[in-house]
Amino acid sequence: MNRRQTEDLQIIYYKLLDGLSLKSGGKVCESSFNNYITAKYLLDKNIYDTVYALTYDMSGVPENIIPLKVDMSVAQTMRRMRADTHISLGGTFMFQPIHDVVYALHGSLNVGGRLVLSTYPKVYDSQGRDVLAMLSDAAQMPVRDKLTRWALTVSNSVHNLFMNIKTEELICDASVSEVQSLFGSETFNRYLFKNETEHEMFFEPLSEEQKYYMSWTIIRGLRI
Repeated sequence: MNRRQTEDLQIIYYKLLDGLSLKSGGKVCESSFNNYITAKYLLDKNIYDTVYALTYDMSGVPENIIPLKVDMSVAQTMRRMRADTHISLGGTFMFQPIHDVVYALHGSLNVGGRLVLSTYPKVYDSQGRDVLAMLSDAAQMPVRDKLTRWALTVSNSVHNLFMNIKTEELICDASVSEVQSLFGSETFNRYLFKNETEHEMFFEPLSEEQKYYMSWTIIRGLRI
């Protein structure tokens, strides 16, 4: 991940997190897999007493964040800990296989524990057009369909296990660079594109003259 992409991702996730209402206190585990951006925000804002972060890379762990190294699988790693809140923003493509991971996530929460999750943001332009759908049609690539199917699978798994499910939409403005950086990050890129050339070709029609917006669907659930 280059410096520009790191800066873009920090801007994206901080705008998203600034818009979330999070209940403070207790232990939180986050599985956004975004190079500790989410975890560092939660730590810096002193929202929770303890911050755990699932990761594949143990290098560069920020101070006072407790990393949970994924060795065999994400599900097995989740089973090793207990938390009061679990937050996953844009990291669910790492939930393989999805039903096993969501089951393990549910079991890792204490009774009354809360889930805050979002799979990916829809992208709209200033005319309200679905940008990812237009780009998918133009490139003849099923990127939008992959994202839609995955989001539905994740949502169904959450609804099967959690109670008091609530959803909300959180909209943030976004630059062309931010859109490219998010879907070019490891959590999305390898599942949507064959290589970097395909990724660049897909987003080539985006214009710096146009305004873009990311619309995140936030799913909240409660473990009873």
